[in-house]
Amino acid sequence: MTQNGKESVPEICPVLPSTDGTRPARTGPSISIHGTETHIDVRGLESPEPLVSILTLLENPDVTDTVIVIHDRDPLLLYPELEDRDWDWSQLPAPMGQLHLRLTRTPRAEG
Repeated sequence: MTQNGKESVPEICPVLPSTDGTRPARTGPSISIHGTETHIDVRGLESPEPLVSILTLLENPDVTDTVIVIHDRDPLLLYPELEDRDWDWSQLPAPMGQLHLRLTRTPRAEG
């Protein structure tokens, strides 16, 4: 698709609709620890920053075995990366306009 003389790429992970039609603008992820879970909020970040932020967090050796992701898109490109890195994921209930994921480190088989 060409727009204004430039090639445009369709949005792979479109922003989810929100109740008020707005989305927070951020310059970086918000990361916090709640008990045995690490929470990362990547809402409002432009692609590919959410994906990069989540994968960078998962590569940290000190990250907990459970990570909660708060996102404003369905991160389709994240799922195969999680599988490659031995993380399972499940979707959690979330308010309209948000997607919450629980990422759980998959125990590696020893042997």
